[in-house]
Order: sequence, then C-alpha cells, then structure tokens
Amino acid sequence: MRLSVLFFLFIMSSISNANEVYFRGSECTKVSGGKDVHLMERMNFYKNNSKDEVIAGLKKALLNKAYQKASRGTSYLIESVRFKKAEEKIREGKITRHAQIIGSLHLSAVKGCEHGEVIKEGESAKLSLFYHYSKIAVDKVQSEHVVVEQTVSSLKINDKSIYGLELGVSYQDALRQVGRFSFDWQVNEQWRLVTLGRNTVLFFEQDVLVGGQYHRHLLPTVWSNLIELSATKPLLEVNGTEVSMTNHAMSGANLTFLEKKYSFLDYDKFRISEDEVELRLSGLVIGKVPNDNELLFSLACYEENNGVQDFIDKHHTSLPKFYNQTGEIGLLTGCNQVLLLWKDERFKSLLLSERANFNSAQFIHAQVLSRGFSDWSFYGVNYLQGIESNSELLIKHEEDDVYEVNAGGWQGYFVTDDGLAFQGNFYLKL
Repeated sequence: MRLSVLFFLFIMSSISNANEVYFRGSECTKVSGGKDVHLMERMNFYKNNSKDEVIAGLKKALLNKAYQKASRGTSYLIESVRFKKAEEKIREGKITRHAQIIGSLHLSAVKGCEHGEVIKEGESAKLSLFYHYSKIAVDKVQSEHVVVEQTVSSLKINDKSIYGLELGVSYQDALRQVGRFSFDWQVNEQWRLVTLGRNTVLFFEQDVLVGGQYHRHLLPTVWSNLIELSATKPLLEVNGTEVSMTNHAMSGANLTFLEKKYSFLDYDKFRISEDEVELRLSGLVIGKVPNDNELLFSLACYEENNGVQDFIDKHHTSLPKFYNQTGEIGLLTGCNQVLLLWKDERFKSLLLSERANFNSAQFIHAQVLSRGFSDWSFYGVNYLQGIESNSELLIKHEEDDVYEVNAGGWQGYFVTDDGLAFQGNFYLKL
C-alpha cells in the first residue's frame, strides 16, 4: 500500500512539473522574483538554402529550448520572438557565401494563467502568428480551412438569393443558417452590414435581408487582411446556367442579361491575344442598398488610460466585429484601433492599425465609411509621427524600424517607416 501511495505521489509530482509555454496575451501572474529568460539560436543561411526552412528550424530549436526550461518546474509566457539576418562578413577581401540568421526568444516566468493559450512543443510554426520583428519576409501560417463555425450552404448568387440566403430572410434566421458572419456591424437603427468572407457584403434593413454586393476588391486592403477568407469562388446564375465569377469570360448574351438584372456591374479585362480581350465579372449589386445619407454612424474610440474590458463591455454591440483567418475575434473602433478578444470576448491584445485606403475599395459606400474613422493616438505617439520617450512612455529597444516600449500599464511595440509610426501592438502588463 505504501508503495502505491509513493508511486501516486511521484506521478502527481511529475504532472505538476509538466509546465507550459504560453502565447503572448494570456492572462497570467508573473512569478515574484522570477527572472526573464533570453534564448538564442543561430543558423547559417546559404544562397541555395530555403529561407523558410532556416526560419522553421530556428523556431523549432527556440521552442525546444523553451520547453527544456519549463521542464524544470516553471511555466513561461512568450514576450517576443525576433529574427535577424546578420551582416555578411568579409574574409580575406571576399564576401562569404553565407550569412547567419539569428533567432531570439524572450520569456517571462509566470503562474496561474487564465484565458491562457498554450503553444505546444510541436507547434513551433505558430511562432510567426504573433509578435515578431524581422526584415526577413516570414510567411504567415495559413489555415487549412475556413474556421468551422461558419457554414456556407451554397455558393450560388442570383437576383433573389446570395449563398443560399433568400432576400427577405431575417437577420436571426440568416445567422442560424451560416453560423456566424465574418464581419458584423449594426451601423445604426436602420441598417446592419455583414460580410461572408472578404468579398461579399449583405445589407439588412430593420433586420431583414434586402440586398448585397460582391466585388473582388470590396474592402480596403487593411480591412481585408484582418478578415477571414470565405466563399471565395461564387457562382452566378446567368441565362439558366452557372457561371464562375472568378474565371469565366462573359459572352455578349451574358452581358446583356446581366445588365438587365443587376446594377453596379464591374468587369476585369484580360488580354488573350493582341486583338482579343476577355471580360470577366468582378462585381455587382443585388437588390436594395442604403443611400449615403442612411449610413450615418458614430463609433467610440478607446482611451488608453481607461479600463479596456469596461470599454469592451460597454461598446461591444455597437462596434464592428470580425473573425480573422485563425478564428480570433476582433472589434474595430472609430480610431483604427483593433481590440482582439478571447473566445469568451475577454480582452486579449490591442492593435493600432494602419489607416485604411478607401480609395482602393469598391464597396459602394466606401467614401461614406472613410469619413467615420480617424487616426489613433497612444501615450503621446500619433499616427504617422515620430516616437520619443515621455513621462508615460519608455523606449526599451529600437531595431529595424521597430520600437519596443513600455507605456502606462501596457507593453508592446510600434512599427515605423522612416521613423514615423504606422502600426502598434500592445498587451496589458502582468
């Protein structure tokens, strides 16, 4: 019996020491007196090497080292990941044929993580999904499929339905059919705008679906990059047949049919020979859409010294909500701030976004939307202005146009171009 008890205690001790490594943004308590850990790995980068393979090898080595540290009884939170290409050295008057890529990982000792997201030992590829500095083009990890909570039953579009949603359906019934929308915004008491993916917007008037718009370049690029991919290959019913809207050339008969059925038709021209040009449909409007005067709106902006969760609780129903390609929830404020949330809609991190260029967007009310958003300001740093330390903001490190800072109760970084800040990413201090 005593042997069994000792064996049980040994197993429990082993389990308690199986500590984890957490993504940045997890709500953890910093270990009192715990020391930060800085890990580093180097790999040679030869001209015939794949840069992606070298970066992948560095990520794997760094995460393995992090778990070696965690195996000693302490959990860690990833503060930052950096990759830097070392300068090529001249030896005996000749430039060497290879350079080094240096990867570094900054960890904080933590405990009691709530809303914690663990990065497992075999998930080193996910390191590029968050908080990295690099002048090396690191490809983002692509999801293999659209987040499963959304179901598009049909890719067909006609003058009476869009992706299986009939005009006249209520918002709640439409929501039940698709599971959730990619972007969802109650603009005002009359109109609600939602999207399926990045290219299709649906218009609900008094919570009834009355119309929609499809366009290959619907949204500003900054917004498109925030929102998940979905319904990327729509089929349009033309003269009783289904036509792919992404790669099907339009005949003269089809063009005549479309002009009678739809409004705001737009085409891309593809030259197939010196004398021939194909027209492919790139956009159209279905049913009823609001006019400019009906899309009046006002969005709240978050002030950095106020409680961020209080702001979310107060404004989450009035702010545009979206899902990105990895399933994260985001709220967009009127000052181009993006509040990223956990699945239970608790605050995770703050993104200070680049200004959206609505001139490049084909959404029919793009210019109306552009007038409703202003630039962010954060602890004395304004959009497209320089960065200097002040009484509330301390620059900890500056490298490759990235400024790592502490600001009030926040820590994170600004990204700059020629010294002018255009983006930032911040987390609450532990």
